[in-house]
Amino acid sequence: MFGLRFNPEPQRGTRRARSPYCRGCGVSLGGVAGGRCPECGTAVEAAAAGSPAGQERAFEWELIPLDVPCGRCGERLNGLAEPVCPRCGLEFRWSDLLPPVEDMHCRECGYVVYGSTGSRCPECGTGFDWESVTEAARSRQNHLFEHWWTRRPLPSLLRTWWLAALRPDRLWAEHSIHDPPRVLPLLLFLLLQWGVFFGGWYAVAALAGPAINHVSRWGYEHNWLDLRLILPGPIRYTYQFRPPTTFMPFVACWYVATFLSFQVFVLTKRRYRIRWQQILRVLVHSTALASLATALWCLAEVSVDASLLLNPGWQRFAQRLYATLGQVVFVLAVTATWAHIWFGFHRYLRTPRGWGTAALCLVLGNLLARLAELYM
Repeated sequence: MFGLRFNPEPQRGTRRARSPYCRGCGVSLGGVAGGRCPECGTAVEAAAAGSPAGQERAFEWELIPLDVPCGRCGERLNGLAEPVCPRCGLEFRWSDLLPPVEDMHCRECGYVVYGSTGSRCPECGTGFDWESVTEAARSRQNHLFEHWWTRRPLPSLLRTWWLAALRPDRLWAEHSIHDPPRVLPLLLFLLLQWGVFFGGWYAVAALAGPAINHVSRWGYEHNWLDLRLILPGPIRYTYQFRPPTTFMPFVACWYVATFLSFQVFVLTKRRYRIRWQQILRVLVHSTALASLATALWCLAEVSVDASLLLNPGWQRFAQRLYATLGQVVFVLAVTATWAHIWFGFHRYLRTPRGWGTAALCLVLGNLLARLAELYM
C-alpha cells in the first residue's frame, strides 16, 4: 500500500497530528472506541506503538508510486524527511499532502486503489493515472463550484458565491493549498460575476420598480399619511443605469492589470514561489462580493425611495443622498475585495504581511486600467 502507511519510528521534524493511523492498513484511528482497527483488525495499541500519542510520522516514500508536489511552489517532495518545503519554506502536515486513502477509487468499479503500486485497478484491470485519482479524491472533500461545476453546477455555484462573498474564512478552510487550481471553472466563475455585475442593476430595477410604484399609487389613493395634502399626485420612481461605453472594457482591464500586478509583486520573490493559477483562484473568489455592487446600489436607492413613502418631508435630504450612494457602495466593495485578498494570501497561500501587497496591487491595477481607458 502507499500514501498513509507510516514508518514505525518517528523522524526528525515531524509535527503533531490530530489522530494516529493504523500500521496495518493506514486507516485513521481517530474516534475508534474498540481496541482493534475496524478495517483490518490490527490492535490499536500495536498500531500506535513506537511513537508518542498523536505524533505524525513521515511517509514510506518507496511505497508511493506518484509524484507529490508542494502545494505552493510545485517542488517535488518525494523522499523528504521533514515537513517543510526546501524551496519556498511551506510548512505542512504529512496527512495534507495526499487525500484520504478511502477516497481514492477506480473510476470504473469504485474499488479503492490506494494499495496498488501500478497503474491498473487490481479489481477490474482498468488503467488509470494517479493525478486523476487524487484530483477526484480531493473534489469529494468539498462542494465548491471549482470541483462540482460539471456535476452540480447551480448548487455549487450558489454555495461558492455565498462563501466567497460573506464567509471567506470557511471558503479558504475548504480550499487546501495542496489542491491544484482548475483554471477553466475559475474563468467561468469570473464570467458569471461579470454578468451579475453588469446586469445586477437592471434585475433589481425590474423587480423593485413596479413594486414600489404600486405601493406609492396605493398609498396616494388611500391617502396614506395625508399624502393628498402634501403631493399633487402619486410619486413615480424610475431606476436607470447608463454607464459610459468604456465601462465594461475598463472593468476587464482592471482584472487583467490587477492580476499582472500580483504576478510582479509575488512571483518575483525568492521565498514565496506562488504560481499564477493560485493567484487567479484568490483574485476570482475575492471579487464575488464586489460583483454584487450594482445590484446593491440599486437596492440602496429603492430603500431610500421606500423611506419617502413613510416620510415625504425629507425628500430634500434624500436628493443629496442619491449622489453618494454609488460612491459608498463601490468604496465598500473595493475595501471588501482588498480584505478578502489579504485573507486569502494569509489563510490559503500562507504568506505573512499580505495586506500591503493586496493594497498596492489593487491601486496599481486601477491606475493601469485608467491609463488604458484614455486610449479606448
